Amino acid sequence: GPGSSTVDGLNLSDPGCTTGEYLFSQDSTSVSGVAEAEDSLGSCLTAGDFDGDGRADLLAGLYGESVSYQTGAGAFQVMYGDSSSLLTSTGNQFWSQDTSGIGGMAEEQDHLSSHLVSSGVYRLPYKDGVSVKITRDYLEHDGFGELDMIGTPRGPAYTVVAAADGVVMAVVDSNTETGADKDNNYIWIAHPNGEWTKYTHIDTGTALVSEGDTVAAGDPIGIEGEIGRASGVHVHFEVAYPDDPSSKSTALNSGGWVIGESVVPRICGTTGGFGFSDETYNAGPC
Repeated sequence: GPGSSTVDGLNLSDPGCTTGEYLFSQDSTSVSGVAEAEDSLGSCLTAGDFDGDGRADLLAGLYGESVSYQTGAGAFQVMYGDSSSLLTSTGNQFWSQDTSGIGGMAEEQDHLSSHLVSSGVYRLPYKDGVSVKITRDYLEHDGFGELDMIGTPRGPAYTVVAAADGVVMAVVDSNTETGADKDNNYIWIAHPNGEWTKYTHIDTGTALVSEGDTVAAGDPIGIEGEIGRASGVHVHFEVAYPDDPSSKSTALNSGGWVIGESVVPRICGTTGGFGFSDETYNAGPC
């Protein structure tokens, strides 16, 4: 599935690998839940170090899982690696939008985990060498998979850069106000893998790119700000799959939000490849 990789020597992406293969279901010993029709365990898969212990873990989507009587809400199952780099059902976890610390709430036909993590790996959207602090990670943010971050130490606003090669699809930097009911400034970039990245709260009039521009990873695109639904200067970063990516008018609604599905960004140089709240990382190329 999207995001499969080799971690700590355990290759979870090789479809021909049979040595040390694993077979888990929700009816397996110690695995949370019960196997039911249309749950679709394994609808997407990704490898990563989700508990920060340096061992490979597996995260498996449950696209059709019902949660709190909400049909098709979706969830995901986490299997952790043991000291021998083998997966084990012991200590496995079941995550949904009703799990403490995960944004939103389980609702009918949400299909959480239909696309779980980004297929691409992105750099932190700041210039090389900038120290970047994650202020809200993908588990804490009220929008699934989204991140908030700031350049440190605080002082003059930092330059925001493209997180990967792509084409600029939408630029809004004319809004001037901050507040819960105010419009955001943002830039959307489409990438060759079909994903789009968004950089929100760009300061008024500071966009360095125009719609249709081709950019490379690390190219400056604007200055961090606090315009729109923000609480202080920062960059809101997200990755999404538009349902119809042919143009900004089909991919985005009038508020600049994607008509499609957001996914958890994989970001190079961060803990577990995702980045976590209150941790600080150095921006640089992947």
